[in-house]
Amino acid sequence: MTEIDFGSRSNQVNGALDERFGELEDLEKINLASCKASGDITLLRNNTKLKHLDISGTRVSGDISTMLSWKEIASVDLSGTDVVGQLDGTWKGCCAELQNLKLAEVALKVVPPQLAPGEKQSWMPKLTNLDLTGSPVNLEVSSLLKSFQHCSYLGSVQAGRCGLKGRLDGRDGTPSLVALDLGWNHLTHVEAVPPRCKSLILTGTPHITFAPGILQGAIRDRVFLDLQNVSFDEQEPCHS
Repeated sequence: MTEIDFGSRSNQVNGALDERFGELEDLEKINLASCKASGDITLLRNNTKLKHLDISGTRVSGDISTMLSWKEIASVDLSGTDVVGQLDGTWKGCCAELQNLKLAEVALKVVPPQLAPGEKQSWMPKLTNLDLTGSPVNLEVSSLLKSFQHCSYLGSVQAGRCGLKGRLDGRDGTPSLVALDLGWNHLTHVEAVPPRCKSLILTGTPHITFAPGILQGAIRDRVFLDLQNVSFDEQEPCHS
């Protein structure tokens, strides 16, 4: 068996992960999204050929580090589950095939790996979509963006309500970034918009300033700017 997919029958599925999943050594896909499923995600650690996992909206718990066992994993959605843990130095060089990572509303922390002089980040190099919405990341926004700066295919980062703070400099992120959601955080300043960005969401930011010309430049470049419920002042050069 290579696939377990209950996506179209989620209302009919009720049960728990157990050790029998680990016996399915050729399993490549698991879709239990919105099922009444529970259990510990670590029971899937032996499914080393797993490529696609969607258990969003379930009661599955356990530690996210189980992902490190899946060398071929390409897509993971743990949104709205009881999975916990952190992305940290143990993830160096991990998830070489991962493209889609959804961790919305997960009790997750991001602790960027400490790098030696001249060393570059190496985790998740093929990532195209990252969703951290509502997870307690609690970082400087620059630190989060720099942690994925090497991901040359990363087009979308959703990090609303993540406890982010500080100054946004779009040059800290990967040049491929097209959509960036930073709504309902605590950013204080926008120094630069990511160079290819077409959608920047800052909804609900209590007070923010923009470097001279940045706001006008974004409007001129037809960037979609969501500034609902934002109190901001644009910094302009003084003229004598």
